Amino acid sequence: SCEVKYMELFSPAAALNLGWQITPSFGLRLGASGWQGKGHAVYNTIEKYSFNYAQGSLDIVLDLGNLFGGYKHNRGFSPYIFIGGGGVYGFNNGANNVKSVVPAQYFENLWTKNLISPVGRAGLGADIRLSDIVAITIEANANVLSDKFNSKKANNHDFQFNALAGLKINLGKP
Repeated sequence: SCEVKYMELFSPAAALNLGWQITPSFGLRLGASGWQGKGHAVYNTIEKYSFNYAQGSLDIVLDLGNLFGGYKHNRGFSPYIFIGGGGVYGFNNGANNVKSVVPAQYFENLWTKNLISPVGRAGLGADIRLSDIVAITIEANANVLSDKFNSKKANNHDFQFNALAGLKINLGKP
């Protein structure tokens, strides 16, 4: 096969979100995420490359537990969905160092300095309550990015899928 295995494109990511629960079912969330993306060039050989990115976002969050089950401050499991948008800043593009292909032909969308592009995003997750203040959060999200994100021209958007786990710290009333 001329392609890399799907698992070889997995890369690290980190995220920090600050939110405000406006009503029991509706909230807003401001986020920053990023780290590393990976790609590959296939010509006579497969040459892998990576790049760094930072993403800012604003999401609308719906707490499904409160929306359909009524407000309960001590709910143990709170699923949610969200939709939002923002921007991505790409830097340290390793595609510029790929030697096995002619960059102008293979990487038609090559960004040599930095990339700034809009992002659309949506996802789902759940908070697992440990106390009034702390919850474990798991989340899966999809990000729709410019076709330039991985430097290759495909005449369609690039996508990034994330699976995240972390801690949620609640400030204010439960």
